[in-house]
Amino acid sequence: MTGVRGELVRPLVEAVQAHAARAGERTAFRDGRRGVTWEQLDRRTARIAGHLARLGVRHRDRVVFCLSNRVEMAESCLAAVRAGAVGVPLDPGAADGELAHVLRDSGAVAIVVEASVLERLARVATGQQSPRVVVVVGAQALPPGAPAGAVSYEELAGTDPGRPPYDGLGLDEPAWILYTSGTTGERKGVVTSQRAALWSTAAAYAPLLGMSEEDRLLWPLPMHHAYAYSLCILGVVATGASAYLLDRGVDVMEALEQQPLQGPFTMLAGVPATYHLLVSALREAPRAPGGLRLCVTAGAPCPVELRTSVEELLGAPLLDGYGSTETSGKIAVDRLDVPGPQRLPQPVPGVEVRVTDPLSGATATDGDEGEIRVRGPGVMIGYHGRPDSTAQVLRDGWYLTGDDALAQHFEGDRDVLEMRHPGVTSGDALPRDWQTLVDLHAATLWDELGDRRPVLLGWSMGGCPAHAVAARLAETGTPPAGLVLVDTYHVSPEREAEPWLLALPARAALAMGEGFDTAVEDMALAALGAYTRMLRGWSPEPVDVPTLLVRATDQLPEMRTHGSRETGSHAWRASWPQLSETVDVPGDHWTIAEEHAPTTARAIQAWVNGLGRPVD
Repeated sequence: MTGVRGELVRPLVEAVQAHAARAGERTAFRDGRRGVTWEQLDRRTARIAGHLARLGVRHRDRVVFCLSNRVEMAESCLAAVRAGAVGVPLDPGAADGELAHVLRDSGAVAIVVEASVLERLARVATGQQSPRVVVVVGAQALPPGAPAGAVSYEELAGTDPGRPPYDGLGLDEPAWILYTSGTTGERKGVVTSQRAALWSTAAAYAPLLGMSEEDRLLWPLPMHHAYAYSLCILGVVATGASAYLLDRGVDVMEALEQQPLQGPFTMLAGVPATYHLLVSALREAPRAPGGLRLCVTAGAPCPVELRTSVEELLGAPLLDGYGSTETSGKIAVDRLDVPGPQRLPQPVPGVEVRVTDPLSGATATDGDEGEIRVRGPGVMIGYHGRPDSTAQVLRDGWYLTGDDALAQHFEGDRDVLEMRHPGVTSGDALPRDWQTLVDLHAATLWDELGDRRPVLLGWSMGGCPAHAVAARLAETGTPPAGLVLVDTYHVSPEREAEPWLLALPARAALAMGEGFDTAVEDMALAALGAYTRMLRGWSPEPVDVPTLLVRATDQLPEMRTHGSRETGSHAWRASWPQLSETVDVPGDHWTIAEEHAPTTARAIQAWVNGLGRPVD
């Protein structure tokens, strides 16, 4: 079951038509409103593709799908391919700025959109970034205020367009543009082809996970994510499986018990948070739902304790995987034939993975730190309309993942748990105040680690909550084994007016220019402002925890151009009131966690290894 299934790498229309001919009455996709069989999927997507061409959508034009977890999302993905267009999935809950950015950056000529989004679309889609074709989903009749010329989705799916679908998109032509999250800058559109996107199914989902037409997949995650496109849409279409698209907020346990696909689910997908909630529900249930043969997770490393709980309660293995939008799916996956405690994701067949020196590009010596580079059939065509950005990450067929952040350099040697502040990238509600944030992070550590003693690490201003959480844990008699502050500044009242510090937040806005207001979500900016206010006036309390301050040796440009009110040749360097030890590493405030991350990580590892107490 480990050989690559090359026959699955074929134009999607061929797969749909083959399933329709062999098992036309079997369900392909279902949601909480309706389902579609393979025969219906073939007929409806052909009609929609023909209508899109009639309305002026041409070969390689971009079509945005702004839809939630519903059958129309899968249909639209296939219909765009059959029209010869390039599909662009987008979260219907995206902020106005993100919606405007994707419309402008992609140059979309058409959008398939839920009726509930029309008001927001009217606000942001003006001038050249206004799609000329608007297809409305989820309304029996076009609602008031719909754009002139808007058409009903069901009208397109249910009527003869008077022309056949294009059905000629090549395997290596652009088929989709999937936008990155934008956490490290402006959102970029990743262009991928059918061949690239189908490699994960041909090399991993089918041969390694055993995915087939006998499987019924429960999908509780957002459908606009690359993970959903790779497994839930393309994996299902390539193998002939069935999928149930769970609405946001609907309980996974409830869906497993109800079996809406006329039989028990055989596969469940999720992220670690999905399985944390499911484990809590399973422990209160009289019995576990049966039928599952496999659970898969992605998005973040899965803790060993969580995997063990899921496998004990459900009786099915939980397999992890590592991938990225730029690789059109999986880079590495767990293997079914490896015992649970020993599982680590291994490269997918046909995918090469190298660890290299981030500056020279030379292969790192065994045991050395470096940047992960990937080469294989799944690597993207490039970033849409950004040749310079493409050239920075695609070199001689290799994709430079950029996964050289500090967390990457501790994985394998130690378990790593990354904790983000709510609201900055996820849109979650903000904590009420500073103490609530500290309690939230402390509770997460207690839940994840129990009585294990971690080393807490915070970079930049993240060092402030790291110190506060260390103090909170110490108050309860469970202090961490150590605390590492990576170039963290204590912004005391006297330091608030530092010219270089005031200039620092403007760096991203100046670098991005006019695109800043559409590329960065208002919610994220509001969250950053709220955390800044929470932190104002805070001082680190004394804490009996070994502490390391890692300092950058190079100044930032802002330090040189805007100067400092403090005197002394090294007044610009990071400082902290409560210290055990200090170490200086090459690079500036940013680069010590980027291209110099291997050196920074080695310095931290040496300090941690020298602690006179066990570290978990």
